[in-house]
Amino acid sequence: MAYHASLAPFTCLLKDGVINEEDYAKIKTILTNKYRPIFVGYIPQIQLDNSSVQR
Repeated sequence: MAYHASLAPFTCLLKDGVINEEDYAKIKTILTNKYRPIFVGYIPQIQLDNSSVQR
């Protein structure tokens, strides 16, 4: 819970263009090492936009 609460402001900064992907990745690594969240490494990164998928 603390991991996600700590990461949330940086996610907003990334979305707003204040920080870039490289900075966000560094911050995420620091927070992951600090809080050691259990399930973060197991969450699959899937593409949610299926508009390009042909049926």
